[in-house]
Amino acid sequence: MPSPQTAPQPRPASDDARGPRTDRVPGAALRTLLAVGVAVTALSGLALIGALASYFLGVTPAFLPVLYGLSLFGLPLGFTLMVLHMVVSAVRRSRV
Repeated sequence: MPSPQTAPQPRPASDDARGPRTDRVPGAALRTLLAVGVAVTALSGLALIGALASYFLGVTPAFLPVLYGLSLFGLPLGFTLMVLHMVVSAVRRSRV
């Protein structure tokens, strides 16, 4: 009695001849990227508020240059990290 023939099982799309896909950024890395971007932006915003408050109050604390530096470099860096998160997420979605 011949054995019944079974159809070959299809392989997953990510497990082709080249092996499993490793070019994906894990979800934890994306969440970390977004969290760092939000934290840097929030800290820089608070530094900007502190620098403006000290200016309008007419006081000159010793750490005023640090506040200026944080707001000058932190805001663009934080927004860049958040935009990078959006770009990487869009690229990941387009590959699915």
